[in-house]
Amino acid sequence: MVAKLLNYLMSVEGVAETFRRALAEKKPISHVNLGDGEIMFLAHPQIPGFETLQQPSGIDPYLKYIADPAIRNEVLDGVLHADIIGMPAWLYTGNWPAAEYFLEYYSIPTQRICDSYMGRLLHSAGALYEFLKNQRVYLVGNHILNLVPLLEEHQIEVAGHTTVDYFEDIPRVKDCLSKADFDMALLSAGIPTLILSPWICRTLNRCALDFGSAIHHL
Repeated sequence: MVAKLLNYLMSVEGVAETFRRALAEKKPISHVNLGDGEIMFLAHPQIPGFETLQQPSGIDPYLKYIADPAIRNEVLDGVLHADIIGMPAWLYTGNWPAAEYFLEYYSIPTQRICDSYMGRLLHSAGALYEFLKNQRVYLVGNHILNLVPLLEEHQIEVAGHTTVDYFEDIPRVKDCLSKADFDMALLSAGIPTLILSPWICRTLNRCALDFGSAIHHL
């Protein structure tokens, strides 16, 4: 699996071009990130062996949801319907075989995989602001407003924003998004992003990118 990932891993330029083309052609596309916490959330208790791994600190707020099959299935459905899926970089060097098994278990095509730090990489390369030029951007997340000065600096219109208070808040967030006029959403809302990003694509026919924890490194 590692060799396959290295062969098909989407580059920063590839992801940027995919979004640039989708926005130009007004075709929806969605992207999500799977970090330690997200993989642990989805793997437990379905995949044998994951319960013995140390739980990452980022999953702590979600532990009360981890045994809820309805929520877990909704998150999994989002991941499986995402067009691009970010996976942890250390997976590509074979440092966590269980994560490779995760991809195989759910038959996730390797051609859809990129680095889970893609938000940070797109920002560092300036590619994020290039494909967002002349686009109306909606921001979703509790810290996502940190992006506003950078977007405004690049003359990118912020069409609106909303916070996300865990899974119970998703219906309200969807309602906000449904009423908003935007071309693309940037999300940094933890595991609920895995539900919201593909939903924005499938239901609202808009593009969505999971900015993830990159918001904390600007």
